[in-house]
Amino acid sequence: MEDLMEVLYGYPPPITYNQDVLPLNKRVSSEFDRKFNADELPIENEQEFSRGDVYVRQETPVFQRSEASRNVTCLFDCISNHVLDMNLAARFIYEQKINNQFDEAGYKEFVRSDCADNALAFRFDGLDFLEDTVLESRLNNIALRLMTEIHCAKVDKLIRLQQITSNVDPLTKRITLSPENLTKEWFIDGPAPFARAPLHELVLRHRPKESGSTLQMLTCMYRFMLTKITDPPDAIKTYSVRQNGRNGKCESLINLPSGVEATLLDFAEDLAGYGRSELRGSTLSQLDGPSSFFMSLGDTPEQRTEAFNELLREKACLRKELFKALQIALKDVRQSKYDPATGHWTPNDRKAKRPRLQQPAGEENLEPVYE
Repeated sequence: MEDLMEVLYGYPPPITYNQDVLPLNKRVSSEFDRKFNADELPIENEQEFSRGDVYVRQETPVFQRSEASRNVTCLFDCISNHVLDMNLAARFIYEQKINNQFDEAGYKEFVRSDCADNALAFRFDGLDFLEDTVLESRLNNIALRLMTEIHCAKVDKLIRLQQITSNVDPLTKRITLSPENLTKEWFIDGPAPFARAPLHELVLRHRPKESGSTLQMLTCMYRFMLTKITDPPDAIKTYSVRQNGRNGKCESLINLPSGVEATLLDFAEDLAGYGRSELRGSTLSQLDGPSSFFMSLGDTPEQRTEAFNELLREKACLRKELFKALQIALKDVRQSKYDPATGHWTPNDRKAKRPRLQQPAGEENLEPVYE
C-alpha cells in the first residue's frame, strides 16, 4: 500500500519510529499525556494555591520604594550620576522652611550652579500617593518650582553668552552716565560678603573722567563701585567675571554671583538711559501697547519704529561693552592693594604711572577714586 501511494501520488511513505528512538518533543508529549491522564497526579512536591476568586489577578510589585537612606546636608547632595532626586531636594527645602533655617542665597547658588545645570534628569519617585495629601501637595510644589528655576537659570546663561559673543557693531555713539536717567533705586543684594550697597548713592560720589572712550568711562565707574560693595572691602579680590561663566585657569578665584553681576550690568544700562521698560523686549511686537515714550520717538509710525530699533541695537552694543568693562575693572581691583588701617586702595605699578585726579578742597577724607 505504501509503495502504491508513492507510485500514484508521489508521496513518501510515513516515517515510523521505535519507542526508544522517538524525537525529544514526542517523548515529552507522550510522557505528559501519560501523567496527566493518570488517576493520581504527582503533586506531593507542588504548592497548593489558596482558595478564593480565581478570576482576580494578584499583582506583585516589581520593586519596593525605599526611603532616602543618605543624609542630605545641602542641595548638592541630592544629585547623583547627573540625576537630581526631587524627593530628597523637596523634603530638605521643606524641613529648612518649617524650621526657619532656609538659606535663600545658598538656594540661588545651587540653582545657578554648573552641577544643577549638568543634571540630565529629574527623578520624582516618592512624591506621589502619600498618606498626607497636604504634604504631598507642598512637596510637589517645591519640586516643580526648583525644576523650573533650574531651567530658567539655563536660559539666562545662554542669553548671557549670546550677549557677550554677539557680533554687533561697536558702539559709536558716546553715552552719558547721569543719575537723572535712573528709573528706580538700585541695591546690591547678594550673599556674604556682599553688603546691601545703594548703587544710586555710590554713583553720586563718583567723579568720572572728562575725556575718554565709553569703555574707559565704564571701567572707571565699575572700579569705584567694586571697592564699596563688599564687607570687608578687599573681599572683592577673590571674584572674577569669566566669559563662559565657568572656572578658568586660576581655580582660587570665584565667579561673581550672577545676581550681583546682573545688578551691576542693569544699573549701568539704566544709568545710560536704556533701562526703560519698553526696551526690555527684543522686538517692537513685545510692547504692551503704545506708550508715551514710544510716541515721542518720531512723528510717523515709520520714524518711531526706526528709532526704536536703533535704541535696541545701541543697547545690545552697550551690553557687550559693559561685560568687558566689568571684567577689566575687577581685574584691576584684584591687582590693587588695600590698607585696612586707612581704608585706601593703592593701584598697582601699571596704574601708578598714570596721573591721578586732584581731590577738591574739603574732600581729603574721602577714599581716593580710581581713574
